[in-house]
Amino acid sequence: MRTPFARALGAVLMLVVLATSRGDAAGTVTVATVRQPAGVTKYTIAWVSTAGGAVSANLFSVTPGELLQAKFVPDGGGTAPTDLYDIVLNDTSGVDVLAGAGANLSGTVSTIKVPSFGTTTLYRYYHDGTQQLDLQVSNAGAAKGGTVYLWVR
Repeated sequence: MRTPFARALGAVLMLVVLATSRGDAAGTVTVATVRQPAGVTKYTIAWVSTAGGAVSANLFSVTPGELLQAKFVPDGGGTAPTDLYDIVLNDTSGVDVLAGAGANLSGTVSTIKVPSFGTTTLYRYYHDGTQQLDLQVSNAGAAKGGTVYLWVR
């Protein structure tokens, strides 16, 4: 017998799956969320590209907070993306909250980046929770995949 908490958690996970499985989306994105210590939330965003090597229009929500870092992990073997593939994470205003940190990624080596804005003084992106985000992948190759991890506090 499932507890009320387990039923509620199941309903929330189903909504996440439905929210990331839109008919007009290109490629697929699944998002999992885990609360961690010190007020940090970790988002695991797994993606698979289309035959054209792209992913887009898979909106998801992120809790308000500062984007601490992003980790890009390509799949291995036959589903590894093409070298120098690109990822942007646009808010609904079209701003890449990664500030270009997802450009020219390795198809074989994981990368951690700290997205920041500015030239002389660097600022992290603060997400106020009012906009959804859209993971967009290009130049990945046909039916390739990977995972993006975001940490927000």
